[in-house]
Amino acid sequence: MDTFFFLYMPRKPRKSFSNRRFTKEEKAKTLCIKNGLIHEIVDKLNENLQLEQLVITSPKPDPECIRLFGEACDVIDDVIEAIFHLKNLKSLSLNDCGIEDFNMIAMRRLLEENEKLTYLNLTGNQIGHRGAGYIAQALKTNSSIKELKLVM
Repeated sequence: MDTFFFLYMPRKPRKSFSNRRFTKEEKAKTLCIKNGLIHEIVDKLNENLQLEQLVITSPKPDPECIRLFGEACDVIDDVIEAIFHLKNLKSLSLNDCGIEDFNMIAMRRLLEENEKLTYLNLTGNQIGHRGAGYIAQALKTNSSIKELKLVM
């Protein structure tokens, strides 16, 4: 029998990125990418290891990956691995990134080892009961997460 976890951590509402003005210092530590190619996203992350806020929405697989693997082209784990090296990351939004249960194994590792991450948004992905279970396992050791958005 599958166990379903629902986590709700009430807190003051966050200002939306779309109608918020950033200071110069915040801009230097924030990266927002929409519809970017996976390899470009990974390159950007590797160039900006001091990021504190990261928003990735609807990344696109590289044309070469699609040519070689077709529909089986899934490289979101490469992005998650690059995120793993962002040691100062406090806020992470991976919206509509095609993340599925099996990708949550890499995400669990990220959550278990990142002690600064306080906000995680995984809205619009295909995360089911098993993926939610991986998050629950990670939260047993991660005490820094204060807000988690997991809406499918």
